[in-house]
Amino acid sequence: MASIVFQTISLVYLLVIPICTSSLLSHDEECLALFQFKQTVLHQKYNGAGGFQKFASWSNTSDSDCCLFDGVVCSNTGHVIGLDWSGSSLSGIINSNSTLFKLVHLQGPMMNICTYGSLLKTIDLSENHLSDNSFEDVFPLWLGTLPKLQVLLLRSNKFYGSIQGLSTISPRFQKLRIIDISNNYFSGQLPDKSFQTWNAMKSVFSGSFSVLGSQVNDLDRFGSIEFPYSMKLTNKGVKQEYLKILNIFTAMDFSCNNFEGQIPQSLQDLHGLESLNLSNNGFTSHILPYLGNLKNLESLDLSQNELSGQIPQQLLQLGFLAFLNVSYNHLDGRIPQGKQFNTFENNSYLGNPELCGKPLSKECENSRVPTVLPPTSRNEYESLLPGDIIDWMVILLGVGSGLIIGIVIGNLLYARYGDWFLARLGMRKNRWVRPLRNTRRN
Repeated sequence: MASIVFQTISLVYLLVIPICTSSLLSHDEECLALFQFKQTVLHQKYNGAGGFQKFASWSNTSDSDCCLFDGVVCSNTGHVIGLDWSGSSLSGIINSNSTLFKLVHLQGPMMNICTYGSLLKTIDLSENHLSDNSFEDVFPLWLGTLPKLQVLLLRSNKFYGSIQGLSTISPRFQKLRIIDISNNYFSGQLPDKSFQTWNAMKSVFSGSFSVLGSQVNDLDRFGSIEFPYSMKLTNKGVKQEYLKILNIFTAMDFSCNNFEGQIPQSLQDLHGLESLNLSNNGFTSHILPYLGNLKNLESLDLSQNELSGQIPQQLLQLGFLAFLNVSYNHLDGRIPQGKQFNTFENNSYLGNPELCGKPLSKECENSRVPTVLPPTSRNEYESLLPGDIIDWMVILLGVGSGLIIGIVIGNLLYARYGDWFLARLGMRKNRWVRPLRNTRRN
């Protein structure tokens, strides 16, 4: 994980530091890790004398018990489960190789520690699930007020409850480009207006590429250091590790929760979104055509929900779509044909017995491939995507021009060969009639 940068935070709970390790420490090893952290922190600045007093009781002797250290919280089994540094006014950095990251039993609610943390750009609390180390809290709505937050990863914790408050905070998540809240216990409906102010996802990036990171200046020991951000994210059906995060990448992963109801319509405004994963929830109703507005989308996963109806033809407009999974829903009708849909395999549609058409072996009753019908009202016309309107303009222009050309050529041919054509037609007519007359006589 990249180093965590603190901008003079006066209340620090270590519960917000991302922990990911493959080994568990004993009680003595946890105490040693805390003492080693104290040794490194003594080289940092303190904004007042209170910070040093927090560590005055931290000693490394054979009979010392870190559970008695000031600010250390332990469980009944003797494991360190929390650190309270309130009033310390610490500033500076905690390096990614700090011994604090060996503590894997931290637990409890996620505290609002970012009163002065407006410069935070990325928060990664994902996969804090080793042993008893899991965040157990409702969605931290206060994160939406951080004006520079670009990456928010809360994957694989014990967050629970609805996130209705997303539509009441203003402004909220205006710079956010990547959010992963998968594998939690969130529930309820996503409000229609949830994503109206997620401005960074609304436009396709057109600037110069760069890597997301932080630069820390004026450190006594380090001078100026760059800290690139890294993350793990499921994209195109595969869990991937991104050692560097480009500023052009946008993704949303709400999978493996208990969300229900209709997919919010405000998603249609997130034109810059590249990866959308809403799988393993309880979303109902139809796959709405407005998803065809997300022209930058490369990965769409709606699998294992309660969606019904047909797969909308408007999804054919997603020219960059490389991964699609709508398996295990209640979809029916013909699978859209053509364009990128010709590249998707059976696995994309499994568990929908009423679907038909390629690539499935089940044929549709009407073998005629449907096309997008022309609008029958002004409202339907306005609801068409730009690509649909252009397609019908081309069709109508082709029919009209072909009709005009046919009339002109027909008139020219008749003017030049009309008499000859009528004469030939008369001769053939006489030939056809004569045998009939002979038959009657007999």
